[in-house]
Formats: sequence, structure tokens, C-alpha cells
Amino acid sequence: MIFEEISWTANEAWRHLSHEHDEIERLCNGSDETEESVWMARRWQWPPAWRVDLCVDGSFDPITSHMGYGGLMRDSQGDWICGFHGFQAGGSALLSEARALKLGLQIAWDRGYRDVICNVDCRDLLRVLDDPETRIFFPVLREIHELRMRSWNLTLSAINRDCNQPADSLAKKGASSLSMAICVLEAPPSAIEILILRDRLAIP
Repeated sequence: MIFEEISWTANEAWRHLSHEHDEIERLCNGSDETEESVWMARRWQWPPAWRVDLCVDGSFDPITSHMGYGGLMRDSQGDWICGFHGFQAGGSALLSEARALKLGLQIAWDRGYRDVICNVDCRDLLRVLDDPETRIFFPVLREIHELRMRSWNLTLSAINRDCNQPADSLAKKGASSLSMAICVLEAPPSAIEILILRDRLAIP
């Protein structure tokens, strides 16, 4: 980090540090993942034919206090269904992740999808989702809980940040938009389209 020629933004440094934290925690906990499963965990996984895949992510810049969130849905062929991003002044890294999850679930439900795999790369968020005491202080967590309790087949899955780059790019787009309006995308921006193609081809 210190000796690289290209300097990182505060947001990029935060994400890299969070990634290293997750990797160190996995090793310290004595994960029994095989080398093959670790390799697969760093690639986007195609959902079964009857399910849709929802990937969400948050972005927070502690210097500007700008928070962005975004995500996308894909079908079992890896094709784009829709995407979204949003912006909010103030907040935190965890709150940006929570807002991304809440908005993604709401959009999936509103569009009639009832068999959804939702991928989240923030393990801290997954840890607090089932904590009733934490939900008291974070209304967005209560909203997520209510969405999860609806009548649908919803799976929340932890994924590696390396295979969540399309959602990450949408979250950053939201953070830089400075627009309070939620943007729902029926077609992917060209930069996102390239990342989706890379996922489909399983390019590392």
C-alpha cells in the first residue's frame, strides 16, 4: 500500500483493509476450504436455472462523508436484468452496505422475483442482520428484516469482494452522482457491461 506508485483514495484504502481483515479472520478461524473452493469463491457464481442472482455493495468516503450504494440482478445465463444505484450525504461504510441490500431486495420483490440469491461482500453486515438489539438502533436493518420475512425463497450469501466488482462499480457511481434520486438501470453502462462479460467468461 505504502510503496505502490499509484496512491489510493481513502475509500479504496478502506476497502482493501476490510478485505485483508476478512482474509485474516478466515485464516485465524481455521477455515477448511479447499484450494478449489477458494478459487471458486473469487469468481461470480451462476445461479440455478430457476433463480435470479442479486449482487449488492456499498461505498463510503470518510473524507467527504458521501455514501453510495448499488447492485444488479442477473439471470441464470449471467444476463443483466436490471441495476440500481443511490447516493446519500453522511452515513458510514456499514450503513451504505445495508442500504444497498435493502434497496436490492425491495427492487427484486417489486419486480415479482420470488426465488433470489443475494450476494453480499460485507460480513459485518451479515453478522448484525439477525441481531434484534442492533435493529433497534438501525431502522434500515428492521426494514431488511421485514423484507426477508416475506413469502419468498431468499438466500443471503457472503461472497469475496473480488467477484463483486459490477456491484462495487455501481455503488461508486452512486457515491459520485450527488443525486438523492434512486437510479434504476434497465440496461448496463458500458463499463459495467465489460465486468459482467468478464464474470460470464470466468476471467480472473
